[in-house]
Amino acid sequence: MRSNNWFRYSLVYFPIQCFSVSAFASQPQAILEITPKICIVEKSGDPCSMEINVSWQSPTISNYCLYQEELAIKCWKNTRHVNTNIPITLQKNNIFTLRNDSQIFAAKTIRVSGVSPQRYRRKLRADWSVF
Repeated sequence: MRSNNWFRYSLVYFPIQCFSVSAFASQPQAILEITPKICIVEKSGDPCSMEINVSWQSPTISNYCLYQEELAIKCWKNTRHVNTNIPITLQKNNIFTLRNDSQIFAAKTIRVSGVSPQRYRRKLRADWSVF
């Protein structure tokens, strides 16, 4: 009886696995590389201006745009691979995505890090002190 249940579940589970793998494999995947990955500023919150190297490739020729958060910063028509430098300005961590009108193909994050930590005033005594 127990082996009969295993057989029944395997008949249901196996087609689902095959369908999910084949559906994922049919979507075109792009490779996106952005360097540098970190921008170092004097203190947190300062703007960071730098030039990034963007390199990407896709298996299909199409129209692609590179977005900084929700702002399109560079677009290419009828192309499959690019290697270029782009000037940017950041104040916080940003996500860069390679996409077309309907789909996101790849994403990378550039972090902004401050050299000096934010200064906090340290309390010298606890609030519950009796004296």
